[in-house]
Amino acid sequence: MTGSSVSSALDELRGEVARAPADHDLFRRFGAACLEADDFETLLEGTEPVLRGAADPEALRSRARSLADALVATAAARPAHDAAELLIRAGRLYADVGGDAIAAARAVATAWGLAPDERLSALARRLAGDPTIDETPPWLLVALSQIAPEGLRVQALRRLAAIALDARQLEEAEARYREVAGLRADDADAAEGLAIIENLRATAKKGVDEAKRRVDSALAGEDAVAALTRLGDAEHAAGALDDAESAYRRALAAGPAARAEAGLEQLL
Repeated sequence: MTGSSVSSALDELRGEVARAPADHDLFRRFGAACLEADDFETLLEGTEPVLRGAADPEALRSRARSLADALVATAAARPAHDAAELLIRAGRLYADVGGDAIAAARAVATAWGLAPDERLSALARRLAGDPTIDETPPWLLVALSQIAPEGLRVQALRRLAAIALDARQLEEAEARYREVAGLRADDADAAEGLAIIENLRATAKKGVDEAKRRVDSALAGEDAVAALTRLGDAEHAAGALDDAESAYRRALAAGPAARAEAGLEQLL
């Protein structure tokens, strides 16, 4: 078919869709024809009456998801910038009409990897209901720490650092605080956080050294279990999570150790 005949056929299909918005099979044929012709404007224009004409909320969500799925599939074969545009549109459909936050988040993340765009920050925040920074889920904090304007990036990085610090993930916390310091050299929260990490490491090192001495002097049985459990606790406090896991497992292998089991569950 020539370009004009393809356009004419799409216009005819779009008219049929407008007259029969409840015909799901017709909409699928229209969508497939638009995608084959690379005509996304006609696809989006023709979708509006379908979404408006949905007989019930579930039908509306289903059709929005169908269109978003088609956009995602088409994006896979497009250059990065064009693919990101399609994924942004798909993310909006998933989020605003389709009621599928997980699919929307996946589209946002994929689009960010292809072509970072400030619009993704706003879309990501909508997915989480525009929460305060303390209520923001970690996946969204990570996205905001990369693509948001500087002020919001700093807030997200501080929050990620605090979460890591609470979990004694000292390397992760330090990396986040250093990112904050890279954006704002005089940031008081970053300076305080880095100082806390340094103190924790110094204190924890003493605890680890003492715990290792007790392990070396313990013979077997309950003494060994207690010493290895204390070593696991000390390594955990020092942020050495792999070493903590190893110590807890050694304690469990040496005998019953409820505290070591609890410590291991925390790590896993």
